[in-house]
Amino acid sequence: NSRALVGLAILGFSLGLLPFWGWQPVPLLCLFAVFMASNAVRNVALASLNSEIPAPHERAGFMALQNIIQDLGMTVAAIVATQLIIISPNGQLLGLGWVAALSVIMLIFVLFIFVKLQNCLAFQARPSEPASHALVPPNPQSLDQS
Repeated sequence: NSRALVGLAILGFSLGLLPFWGWQPVPLLCLFAVFMASNAVRNVALASLNSEIPAPHERAGFMALQNIIQDLGMTVAAIVATQLIIISPNGQLLGLGWVAALSVIMLIFVLFIFVKLQNCLAFQARPSEPASHALVPPNPQSLDQS
């Protein structure tokens, strides 16, 4: 199930951000590996879902537009991060916890959008039922003729 994969990816992503809040339950190298593997799983699940959105003849344009939006998002994230991170007088970076918190918030937002989009695609894929079957009871005379 792609929802379960994305959920595990979000958990791994969030675990990879723990050192930014000063909590490191396992060696940093292990957290980094979990963080990167989780990003890969999340990206594959999202790319798979995104490829189902446009019609085949619209897919190239859709993917190009999506890349532009991703690049703009990364630009905004970089600008916001530079405003949140400061260097203390002793040379320490401060504000990384805020950057990590915003990352988790945006990740939850992406999960919400992912679930909504998956539900919309599943709804569109269902065969449509004629309105006469859904709203009007069968005509008793038509049943007698068969």
